[in-house]
Amino acid sequence: MSGRKGQEQITLTRGLLLALGLGAVFLAILNAVMTINNNEEYIKQLAITTIGLDLQSLQSFGQDINAERDITDAGPYHLALESGRVYYERRGQPSNLFLFTQIPEYTMRNYPTSDFSPEKGTTTIGPLKLYKSGKFYGAAKPDKVPSHYLLVCDTQKGPPLKTIALDPGHGYDGKAGDEGDKITPLGMMESKYTLRLANSFRTATSGRMAVTPTRALDKDSPATTDARKNTAGDAFISLHAGSRTDDLEIAKAYYNAKNPYSRRLACEILDGIASQYDIPVRPIPVNADSYPPNDPRKVLDQKKPAVLLEIGNSNKMADNILGETGNIANSIFKGVETYNVG
Repeated sequence: MSGRKGQEQITLTRGLLLALGLGAVFLAILNAVMTINNNEEYIKQLAITTIGLDLQSLQSFGQDINAERDITDAGPYHLALESGRVYYERRGQPSNLFLFTQIPEYTMRNYPTSDFSPEKGTTTIGPLKLYKSGKFYGAAKPDKVPSHYLLVCDTQKGPPLKTIALDPGHGYDGKAGDEGDKITPLGMMESKYTLRLANSFRTATSGRMAVTPTRALDKDSPATTDARKNTAGDAFISLHAGSRTDDLEIAKAYYNAKNPYSRRLACEILDGIASQYDIPVRPIPVNADSYPPNDPRKVLDQKKPAVLLEIGNSNKMADNILGETGNIANSIFKGVETYNVG
C-alpha cells in the first residue's frame, strides 16, 4: 500500500492580509523616517566639521595675510562659533559640536556676532563668509566682513589714557596762521574743518576721557608749534584732512618714533578708521627733528605718545567721508579706547 503524507494548507483571512500589508507599509515609512533623520544629522555634522576645519585652516596663514572662505548657505539652524569650537544650537544646547585647534596668537573676533539664525520670514541663514584679518578670524554676513586693511596692533600697550591733548591742525584768524588745504566737496578750509572734527571727537568721548585742545574750538585761530607740543595730556593727537590728486581715500598716521607707545596708538586709531570705512591705512614712523620748523609734523617732537592723522581726500567730490565728522570722530575714539586693551 502506498500513501502520501498530506501537506497542511494555511488559509489567510482578508483581514489578516490587510493588517500585514499595513504593518509592512508602517515599517517602510518608519525606516524611511529614520534614514532621513540619520542623513540630516550626518549632513549637519558634515557642515559643522567643514566650517571648523576651514576656520582652523584660516589660522594657518601668517598675520600679514588676509583671507576669506565663502559659505553658500549656512543652513536653517542656529549656528554658533566660538574660539576653538563650532556647533548648531538646539534648545539652548550645542548640537553637532566640532572642536578645532585654537592657535594661541589668533583671536576669534565677535564682529558683529558669532551667532547666526534664519532671519524672520526666511528658512535659512543664507550665505556667510569665514574670514581672517590680521590676528583675527571669524564669520560674518558678506556685507559685515571686517576690512582687509586692519592692522595687527601687537606692539606693547601703553599706560591708561585719562587726558588727550587734541590738536585741530592749522589755524587762521584772518591775519596770521595757516588755513591748510581747501576741502573742495565741503567748500571749507582745512583749519575750520579740523575744528569741526575736534568738536565731534570731544562729543564722541561722552565725558569718558578729558580733552584739552591746543587751540580754541569755538573759532578759527592760530597756535604755535611750541604751544601745541606743550598742551597737557597723556597723549597727543593732531587732526588733518588728507589731500590727493586721485579719487582714493586713505588714512595715514604719522607717529613719534621716539616714544615706544606711539605706534600702538597710531595702529589702534587706524584700525578704528578702517573698521568704519574699509579704506587703506598707513602708520608712518617719523623723527620730528628732521622736519623744518613750519612742517605740521614738527608737533610730534615730544615725550608722550603723539600721532598726526591725515584722513580722507580733500579733493574727492562724490561720497567723501570727510563730511561724516561724527563717524570719523567715533572711529578715532574707538581706537583710543582700545589703546590700553590686550
